[in-house]
Amino acid sequence: MKRVIIIGAGAAGLTCAKHLIQAGIKCTLLEARNRIGGRALSVQNTFPAIELGAEFIHGAYAPMMDLLNDRKISFTDLCDNHLFFENNKLHETRDFWQKIERISSRLKADRKEDRSLTEFLKTHRRSLPQLDVGIFKSFIEGFDAADPDLVGERGLAAAEKAEEPELNGQSQFRPSLGHSHFIEELYKSSGLSKSDILLRHEVSEIEWTDKKIRVYCNNKRKALEADFAVVTLPIGVLRSKNFFTPEIPKLAEALESVHMGHALRTSFEFSHRFWENLSKRPVAFLHASPEYYYPTWWTQAPHRSNILIAWQGGPKAYEISFWTKEERVHHAFKTLSLITGRSPAFLKRHCLRSHEHNWSQDPYSLGAYTYVGVQKNGEYRNLRKVFHKRIVLAGEGTSVGSMIGTIQGAMASGERAARQILRIKL
Repeated sequence: MKRVIIIGAGAAGLTCAKHLIQAGIKCTLLEARNRIGGRALSVQNTFPAIELGAEFIHGAYAPMMDLLNDRKISFTDLCDNHLFFENNKLHETRDFWQKIERISSRLKADRKEDRSLTEFLKTHRRSLPQLDVGIFKSFIEGFDAADPDLVGERGLAAAEKAEEPELNGQSQFRPSLGHSHFIEELYKSSGLSKSDILLRHEVSEIEWTDKKIRVYCNNKRKALEADFAVVTLPIGVLRSKNFFTPEIPKLAEALESVHMGHALRTSFEFSHRFWENLSKRPVAFLHASPEYYYPTWWTQAPHRSNILIAWQGGPKAYEISFWTKEERVHHAFKTLSLITGRSPAFLKRHCLRSHEHNWSQDPYSLGAYTYVGVQKNGEYRNLRKVFHKRIVLAGEGTSVGSMIGTIQGAMASGERAARQILRIKL
């Protein structure tokens, strides 16, 4: 019988184990944290859930929808009303996605020589409204958590032009009880027992030969052997050191072609919903210019909760990840004051509590989620190959198109890795 070690008990690792177990293969999962779920983390006992990690479901990915239905997990459609602050005035725009599409339609996935988003925008700067360019750049930094100087045009084109499957005309949702609850239900459906998941097992080295895999944990104090290893570590962690002995040059080269995006989110709970009078329609998203810290805010609409979420993505997110929480709150309220017309003192007085997790400084993630950099020869594709018939990578960072950076992308990669293991003959 094939023996498989899966490194990481997030959505990718759990999904991979589920498919291998269904095929009769015994799996052992190694998880550095004291919990399963990875970058899916919800504040306990909150409804609608306050998320510290993944929040939205992007696209009605069939296996994820099936699990939601099978496990009777409720979810809601995302409200998509956007308000922008410009010229000292807050106004509603109903063509937000059209503005994004007008620029993203010029991106070329088959471009012969790849280039960064910064270079792309320089080429088109004379034919595009400056306001639209600012919105697009802010969108890429916020939505993709990407650095415009590093993110590649090819990868962006593949992500932006991919069709997300819809459910009843909707393509974005939230699990009502949170992603931690979803992960728990994924675990329950997997066939794994508690003894199959070893928590607090931080992998320090993956040693491979033509005959076996040996994985060392907790600074080599513990070693486990198997026939195969499925590695679902975040791209930021994989890039931080060489885990493989001997080194695998093709894998190292492929890792250089992707980057870990940075994003910081703070969820504020206020005494009342003072933002509801900003628009006649339900307030969903609030936007300031990208030169401000925390330029994007959103509510939990259609739920009428007292939660307002502040979001900073891209290079500024990495910058402020080194600040104290008090400094981040100060700058967040400075921007929110500008958008809503309420004084920072008012915001501070009516803020009951706040929640955040600094993923950029978390040693087990070193960032939020992945984006594709400038490609030379399509080396990013190598992340989805089997290395030396023993090692397979999975995780959102190995997904393609619009799936990269998402939980459904992690799940799809886990299923793909399981299929690859099943095809290998010892």
